[in-house]
Amino acid sequence: PDSARAALDAHLCVAFTGRTRLARGLLDSVLRSWQRRDAGMLRVFEALAASAHAMAHALQAGDMARAGALLSEYWARKKAVAPGAEPAAVTAMLAAIAPYVHGAALAGAGGGGFLVAISREAHPTHGALGAALRAHGADVCAVRVVYEHGVLLA
Repeated sequence: PDSARAALDAHLCVAFTGRTRLARGLLDSVLRSWQRRDAGMLRVFEALAASAHAMAHALQAGDMARAGALLSEYWARKKAVAPGAEPAAVTAMLAAIAPYVHGAALAGAGGGGFLVAISREAHPTHGALGAALRAHGADVCAVRVVYEHGVLLA
């Protein structure tokens, strides 16, 4: 619905953390665990899939608090799959923004790069969340969702 789209557009925040590294080592470790059919790893992947479905429902309902909580759960599970995926500087950044978000995660395999958050305040790039991210060296992106093509960073 349009109201759900408007809620996501108003609360989505994307920032470049300034911390990047190759995720190859992380991915190799995850793939080895998958190939061994490690029971713990399989449970985490099942939970990741369930979270994705729950996230879709939360977003369709425009429930940004639930979507944010699920985003943080997703990130915790991804870190369980790939310990070391979150650099110390990003851990500090996430702690600093916690009061301003419903939830946050690193995009991709982790290691830095782009952080995605669901903010408590609307239009977060100029508010407290944006200031906290910039104070930790992040570049906050103006973002809007283009529903036919994905996310547009400006």
